[in-house]
Amino acid sequence: MDLLGLTEKWSSYTNLRYREYIAGTEIRLFPYTILEHDFSTSDNPDDDLIVGLHIKEENIKFSQRFNYKSDFQDVKIVAEAAYSRPIDSYYQQYVISMGDEQNISTNLGPYGEELRGDYNIIKEGIDRKRWACAVEDMLFLNPKFIVVGGVRYDNYSDFGSNWSYKASLLYKANMKNSFKFLFQHAFRAPSWLELYSITPIDFKGNSSLSPEVIDTYEAGWVFYPGISSKIKINGYYSKISNTIVKANGEYENGGDITLQGFEASWDKVTDDAWQIGLNYSYTYPKDENGNELPLIAHHLIKVDAIVPVTDEWRVSTTALGVSSRSREEGDLREKLDGYIDGAVSVAYKTNKNMEIWVKCNNIFDSDIRYPSEINSAGFYYVDDLPRYGRFWSFGIKKSW
Repeated sequence: MDLLGLTEKWSSYTNLRYREYIAGTEIRLFPYTILEHDFSTSDNPDDDLIVGLHIKEENIKFSQRFNYKSDFQDVKIVAEAAYSRPIDSYYQQYVISMGDEQNISTNLGPYGEELRGDYNIIKEGIDRKRWACAVEDMLFLNPKFIVVGGVRYDNYSDFGSNWSYKASLLYKANMKNSFKFLFQHAFRAPSWLELYSITPIDFKGNSSLSPEVIDTYEAGWVFYPGISSKIKINGYYSKISNTIVKANGEYENGGDITLQGFEASWDKVTDDAWQIGLNYSYTYPKDENGNELPLIAHHLIKVDAIVPVTDEWRVSTTALGVSSRSREEGDLREKLDGYIDGAVSVAYKTNKNMEIWVKCNNIFDSDIRYPSEINSAGFYYVDDLPRYGRFWSFGIKKSW
């Protein structure tokens, strides 16, 4: 909302937001038979011990933005302040074949006792205060060249402050071709889980963690073969320092990794108002010794289409193809297979600014799995954690 009502060149936007949400993770630790001192393995994933951590958090954030626009310049100035804290936490430990079910309504330990104080799954009494300020300036040097520069300062109460900055150049060669070059320095703050978790098995936080630091270089080309179509090709190189990794169940700052690759896309709007998109991306991640990082797909292909059947009815389709993923060092299992994840949705828009939609997710019922890790005891479980199969969802959206 604009509370200040500034001049034609100056505008402002004020936002105050409060939200509560649950964030967490689950892993399959090892076949349950190991807990009974029987080291035989099981081919049934329902026999696996599933361990998880869920944190319920509240967050309040205030932001104020000022914007100055002229024929030659576009300046944005931002100030933010935020406060967040965990208000509850939940520990998961269940085995499907024993009739157990996931239940995040209470914070119970493996024998049903309440986990509080030193036995809680996350350190109690913690919070995070953050404030930030930023400025970005876009200069229109001439009809062909645009230069953008920006800097941001973030201050966190639990691990200090960090600077982020970026610079980019956009060159519009002609009506059909434009090129961009970008450099960006950013960071990722450690999460509650990485800093303060104290679960009994395989989750142990580290309050001395440093943020991950990311430097990215990017070059891109945009080509307009016609009025209603666009082709984009981007190449990038990123270096991530102070990576946050888990070693023997405890989070720590690891070595550097690099990501390099490219992305190509084609978008088209037909005479019948169909919107069609095709996207391909390739990435090759390496550690500081030049070795390929495991558990990451190198190839992604995405196809999507939006078809307006009538003024009220719309059909949307999406298909995502993911290539195979290699295992961690020491994991003797076959690599993770690739898969195709597709979805189809049908939406109906009424004449009262309301839209109703229904969607079929994973329409091919593909076998999609999250890769499992070798745990601190040296075991890995027989099967990876299955993702959802085919399922339906629906929603209603109303605008005023």
